[in-house]
Amino acid sequence: MSTYVVGVSGVKYWFYVQWIAEPAPASLAFRIQAASDHNLMSIEYSSQPPWVVYDGETQKFTFDESIYAAEASREWEEQHPKVSQIYMIPLKPGMCIVQPSNAVHAVYNATDCVATGGHFISYESLPLVELARLADHISKKPLTNDCHASINLILQGMCLLLNDRAGPPPSLPVLRSLTRMILSPLAYSTRVSTMPEDFEVVQDCMMSVPEDIEVVHDGIMPRVNEVLKAKLLEAGLELPPPLM
Repeated sequence: MSTYVVGVSGVKYWFYVQWIAEPAPASLAFRIQAASDHNLMSIEYSSQPPWVVYDGETQKFTFDESIYAAEASREWEEQHPKVSQIYMIPLKPGMCIVQPSNAVHAVYNATDCVATGGHFISYESLPLVELARLADHISKKPLTNDCHASINLILQGMCLLLNDRAGPPPSLPVLRSLTRMILSPLAYSTRVSTMPEDFEVVQDCMMSVPEDIEVVHDGIMPRVNEVLKAKLLEAGLELPPPLM
């Protein structure tokens, strides 16, 4: 999901990772896991730089300036070109950061801070949402600090609203990502639960489902399939079989 954060008090530093070449989902999951909170420096490269030193006692990584300044490090850089670039954005009171889906980032609180924010999905961001969910699935654990149990319900709702959406029709990448995620929920999550058809018990059902289980509403799937099929036919495509 896309994220917005508004600074209320104090100062945060937002470190945003921009991929020079977008990695495959499996590679993305590996790189994020390798770059822990104490090892963000390593995510710029495809492997651990020699100047990022691990301390076994503290279990933290530190930057060694003397190793970085050595000629051997320049040779290492030539053999290992960067796969990403890190940008730093200060978030001060009154400022707002809008972060797209699938954005790798880290946050450092320079002072005691208060901030507010939330998550949202737009049609245009669906290809990035799909990549992020695939990376989560491949890593076998969420790579973000939030589980979105209602993600499938939101996607089903977005599908039903396609006929009422103002503006141009969704692009092919958006339509393909939406179709794949709706038809194949288990390809993006290992824990999926169905919701009863009676809309009156939907809220009670959501309250009783563990937060790490993503919910699918079987009652509206026939209509969802109809809308998807119609939109795909308009684009000259067919309804694909579910992913395994």
